[in-house]
This record gives sequence, C-alpha cells and structure tokens, in this order.
Amino acid sequence: MNHTDVGGYSGLALILFGRLVGNYRTKELLLRWMELNAFGVVFRSHEGSAPDSNAQPYSDEESLKHLALCGKIFASLGRYRLRLMKEAHELGHPIVRPLYLHFHEDPAVIKIQKQFLLGPSVLVAPVLDPATDKVKVYLPALPDKRRWLSVYGLKPVDTKSYPCWITVAAPLGKPAAFVDEAAASDPDLKPFFAAFA
Repeated sequence: MNHTDVGGYSGLALILFGRLVGNYRTKELLLRWMELNAFGVVFRSHEGSAPDSNAQPYSDEESLKHLALCGKIFASLGRYRLRLMKEAHELGHPIVRPLYLHFHEDPAVIKIQKQFLLGPSVLVAPVLDPATDKVKVYLPALPDKRRWLSVYGLKPVDTKSYPCWITVAAPLGKPAAFVDEAAASDPDLKPFFAAFA
C-alpha cells in the first residue's frame, strides 16, 4: 500500500541572512498536498522534522477548513477504497494507479506522470505547480464510447471525442477529478459524489 504524508515529513530549512531557505512546506504546498492525499490511501499529516519552519494544518483558520474539506473527500471514498483494498489483497492491483494500468493500448499514457487513477474509475489531476489555479488533464478513451464526468455535478466533460487534453480550473478547494460514467451509479461512490454536490 503506497501513501504519502500530507506535506511530507523531512525538511531542512535554515534562516540565512534573515530569509528562510531550503526545503520547507509553504501554506500553498500544504493545502495542495491535502487535496492530493484526499484521493489516496492514507490521509494524515506530521508537523515534520522542522515544525516551526513549515506551514501546519492548524496554522490558521483557512488551513483548518481546507483540512476538513479534504478529510470529507477522503472519508467519502471509504467504501470504494475498501473495495480497492480487497482487490489489492486478492489480485495485487495498486489502489492508486498509473493511467497505463487501465489504458495500456494508448501510447500517450506512458508519459503521463502528473495524474493518476484511484482504482479504475476515478481520475485525478492534482495541481503540482505553485501559484497555479488550473491544470492540464489527459482524458483517455473509455470502452463503449463512455464519457468522463466531472465530479462536480457529474456533468460530461465538454469535448467532441476521447482521448483528449483539456485544461480545467482547479482553484484551492476544487481539485480536478473525473469519473468514468459507468461508475456514476456505483453505490460505493455515492458518498463521494454527494461530497461534491
């Protein structure tokens, strides 16, 4: 089972000539990491090896509210994740998956490293760059001409065909996530869809 701690753990930050330098966790990095881990296997944070130099979930009201939002998303995926854990145990499939695991016939997916699948049905494109509120997403073709739906209202992505690249808004608090339309009626995903309604 793979996972990452929200915000990481190790860091080396120094105050040099009155400026903080080195590896440290900014508030934006922490909030985006919360969004990333909401779609993962484990949702936890540590103060880190240098807590005074790193933004913390309890640093301010906005961070606490964002932690609550992402915790709600994580919890809403509980039944789906449990099913994926059983599948991982029985078949060895990872819970968080590269796109090529399900779309191996699409040569474009082998190079995609900035988005992933949670199980076979939920596609996530986290914002990984600072000061960014949109993300470029590759949507592979689904079998039987099914469509990708935005998790926000389960509306089909506005495109003429798949596969395709799209750019979507992803401001803080609205992570870019999509679902295979075949999973729209999955009872294990119902709480997840309700979290975005």
